[in-house]
Amino acid sequence: MPNSTRNRIVAHRGGAALWPENSLEAIQGALALGVDGIEVDIQLTKDGVPVILHDETLDRTTVESGSIKEVHSRDLRDIRLRDLEGKPSSAHLPSLKESLPLFRGKPTLYSIELKNDDDGLAYEGIVKAMFGCLADANFRNEIFVHGFDWHLMQKAQAYSKEVHVGINIDQKLFENHHSNFDHIRDKIFPSGIRHFNMQADILEEHDDYQMWMRRPENQNPNFSVWTVNSDDDLSQWLRKPLWGIASDQPKRALELRG
Repeated sequence: MPNSTRNRIVAHRGGAALWPENSLEAIQGALALGVDGIEVDIQLTKDGVPVILHDETLDRTTVESGSIKEVHSRDLRDIRLRDLEGKPSSAHLPSLKESLPLFRGKPTLYSIELKNDDDGLAYEGIVKAMFGCLADANFRNEIFVHGFDWHLMQKAQAYSKEVHVGINIDQKLFENHHSNFDHIRDKIFPSGIRHFNMQADILEEHDDYQMWMRRPENQNPNFSVWTVNSDDDLSQWLRKPLWGIASDQPKRALELRG
């Protein structure tokens, strides 16, 4: 695992403050920086192909509109991404498959968030489609699969015991579990998941997580945070015992880590 003795710097959506988010350009740029990991979001097209896109619709990040699940994979190269100013760019909406060769020869972690569709439902077959894509490319880099859909993450962990799987935890989900790590542990540990991927604000309010994770019954789980961008926040989290820090500003994060 890269930089196992230091908090991993993970380029959130490829480095969304530096390049068009979730673009091949962002992945290439982040790899060139030497980040420890690159995070992207995965939806499924109409024909079941994993596509790198955060939102369930095309409206915000591309020049097109509508639901991604109504788009055929053959049309992805015709859909232009917007640049950082919201203007049309030369970059197209990429598939997961297109991104994999970019990692060749590099030790970089690939952090993949599995999204739900615009009805809030898990895409039928998304876990199988993702793992099939990775297998077809003989992709050997470390993989971290995560998401908000707990049942989907349990499927991912059951599909491959070798892949690191985590649960995304935002404020609403944390409150639904009584703002209590024990409740979440009891929910996810039976499936083999040992990773809390936390919204940074929550963990800042619950700094006792460091003591909690060292309790024998908690089996020393991993904690990571998202999305940390300011110098002050990055400096603060770089001093904490964390598995990783996801940032839209990976270049600055690496500079501060030194």
